[in-house]
This record gives sequence, structure tokens and C-alpha cells, in this order.
Amino acid sequence: MVTTNPGMADDRERGTGGRGCDVTHKKKEELQDLNNEMDTFMMKVEEKFRSLQEELEEVAKKKEDYYEGRQRMEEEYKQSRERELLLTRQSRYDFEGWWECAKETLKETEVGIQKRMEEIPEVKRETCKSFIQNRTLLGKKVNNVAN
Repeated sequence: MVTTNPGMADDRERGTGGRGCDVTHKKKEELQDLNNEMDTFMMKVEEKFRSLQEELEEVAKKKEDYYEGRQRMEEEYKQSRERELLLTRQSRYDFEGWWECAKETLKETEVGIQKRMEEIPEVKRETCKSFIQNRTLLGKKVNNVAN
């Protein structure tokens, strides 16, 4: 094959029909455009991935905060309930202690009165008894009138 342009023969043999440089240049431009689009797309994907990762971290932090808050509230409730039970028990013990003390004081007072009554001569004792009875009757009458 005789050619005037040796480069054309090579292009024809390759099937480009003599436009080899143009086609190659266009293909390189298309490839460069595709690479640019791919880079842009990958940057968007990476940006979206980072934003989703940040959102995921925020959600994880909120979830952790929620469970910590819930656990703290449960612990506070448990402690307040225990304090309430302790106060209830303490109040009951205080009342029972007071009641026992009052009964002992009453017994001591009764014993003291009995001893005093034994020390008083018989005549005075009868007078005291009648005074106590009269006072008791008077108290009953006052109560009856009040009712």
C-alpha cells in the first residue's frame, strides 16, 4: 500500500480512518470528564458519609445520655424510697420508744403515789381517797355536761 502520509496508513490500519489524533484526544477528554465526575461524586459520597457518621455519633451520644439519665432517675427513686422507709421506721421506733418511756413514767408515778399514800396517816389517806373520788365524780359530771 502506497501512502503519501505515513501516519494515515497507520491510522487506517487501526480503523480510525485517518482521524486517530482527534479520536484519541476526544477519548482522553471524555475520560478526563468522567474522572472529574467520578471525583465530584466520590467527594459528595465522602461528605454524605461524614455527615451520616456525625449524625450516628450524635444519636449514640443522645442514647447514652438517655440511658444514663434513666439510670440516674431510677437510682434517685430507689434512694428516696429507701429514705422514706427509713423515716417511717424511725418514726415508728420513736413513737414506740416514747410510748414505752411514757408507760414507765406512769408506772413510776403510780408507785410513787402508792409509797406516798403509805406514808400518810390513815385519816389523811381516807381524806385523800374521798378527795380523789369527789374530783373523779366532778370530772365525770363535767364531762357529762360537756357531752
